Amino acid sequence: MDVQTYDQTHELADLLLAELQKMYRAKQLTAVEEKLKEISGNLPKGYSLTVNFSVEVFDETREKSLKTTDAGITCMDGSHPYLSTSESSPAKYIVDGVMMKVPHDHCPNCWSRWSFKSRVRECRECGYRMGKEIKLLLDTNVCPHCENSPISLHHPQCERCGYVADQNIVSWG
Repeated sequence: MDVQTYDQTHELADLLLAELQKMYRAKQLTAVEEKLKEISGNLPKGYSLTVNFSVEVFDETREKSLKTTDAGITCMDGSHPYLSTSESSPAKYIVDGVMMKVPHDHCPNCWSRWSFKSRVRECRECGYRMGKEIKLLLDTNVCPHCENSPISLHHPQCERCGYVADQNIVSWG
């Protein structure tokens, strides 16, 4: 998805989370929380239950939706429910010469799930390949793996996690 579209959907996700937080703090979700506690208390040990609000974009050409964010309420073992979010950090790519932004665990071309792109370099669904049709765009000096340490064209190895930006699959911007 293009960067502007991704960023707009993320603005909606931030708004949704803020509204959910307001309702949660104002105790407007008490009935939902009580039902979550009841059901989660009856689930097998180690199970949790989550009610989510999702932000997804559907593309009729791809016949797929891409979920950018989940925000919800989670409960485990009948304990007090808490707010939860679930999203994969976004990544920018150059796909056939066009900048795209998608959650890092998805193909920027066809939107199918695709993790570990530096090891599994071909999307199983569309056949696009890292280093060929797709390049990871690193336009900040933040490690795309741990997101906590600097890397650069001249120092492509992250000091914190050891990730090495493979020049064959990366485009520095």
